[in-house]
Amino acid sequence: MSIQSPAKCEIRSVIRYLIWKGKTPVEVYNEVKTAYGDKGMNRTSVFKWCREFKNGRTSVHDDQRSGRPSILTDDIVEKIEDRRLTVDELSAMFPQISRSLLHETITETLGYRKLSARWVPKQLTDQHKLNRVEAGQEFLRRYKLHGDEFLRSIVTGDKISVHNVLSQHQFEYCHKFNWDNIQILDIEAFFQKRLTSEMIFINKQNCI
Repeated sequence: MSIQSPAKCEIRSVIRYLIWKGKTPVEVYNEVKTAYGDKGMNRTSVFKWCREFKNGRTSVHDDQRSGRPSILTDDIVEKIEDRRLTVDELSAMFPQISRSLLHETITETLGYRKLSARWVPKQLTDQHKLNRVEAGQEFLRRYKLHGDEFLRSIVTGDKISVHNVLSQHQFEYCHKFNWDNIQILDIEAFFQKRLTSEMIFINKQNCI
């Protein structure tokens, strides 16, 4: 049976203790969920407090921010922290809060920056690092199966190409694709993790 009606500072104290014990954010979340149930604290908030305590925070109480409107409660901040929501959606959800304050909360209070049309933490968490390791292992497995042909079939969404054999000449003659034969590997969906990047694998033979 889970603990009923816990105070926020109580759960935060538990999180601080578990971080001191060397637990990972995932382990901390599982411990909190076991002790307090689904209504104790959501995953996003647990990870946020793990990050706070890892960065040296000692207080388990809410901060009193100078100049912060009283309307911007911790519950609203928690909702704003949902990275699936855009600023437009948040603005419609909280019409009493200005867009400038929403943006300030996202960038200053939560420390997020925009990447691939999403707000993401500036620093990688342990879970993000684990996701990258797992993604790298999957790429290595594919490379062992298909060799350099696998590398030549990758197009990245950023400014750095995965393999230098993807020359500008190749891109110039690959303007059109048979989209029915394009395999899109969304790393987030594939590993059921929260990554923001996706890789598009295109068979060269489909270039027209």
